Amino acid sequence: TGYSLSPVKLARPFRKFSMTAQNASDIDVAIADEHLFIDAWNTIVSCDLAPRYRADLDNITRTRVDIYWGFVYYMNIPTNTETSRRVLLGLSEASRLRPTRGYRIKCRLYRRVLDLRSYHVQGIRRLKQDLVTRRDPR
Repeated sequence: TGYSLSPVKLARPFRKFSMTAQNASDIDVAIADEHLFIDAWNTIVSCDLAPRYRADLDNITRTRVDIYWGFVYYMNIPTNTETSRRVLLGLSEASRLRPTRGYRIKCRLYRRVLDLRSYHVQGIRRLKQDLVTRRDPR
């Protein structure tokens, strides 16, 4: 869109990458793939049983909310696992191609396209409500 849809960064313009730019925008990617989502979820659950991978309570709570919306945030996949390596390799490859070259790429793995749509519809509803609240002169 050229502008952030995040309520935290409401309508902030996209900041282009340059060799001198310190704060270039990042690129958010949504991957809707049921098999990759299930692999990521299974990796999280199986690694949670191993003490060396166990996530902190805040991360577990955030992941539960994410799962409700049908996605796994790529940073929540335990490191040094096959699933994590597959996702990071894909992001690394994408960061070398135009138009994403030079930008930090973040992603969410959605179970279904329906989950992706539902998450964004809910986000737009919250954004609209936030705009109404900000404009309310009372």
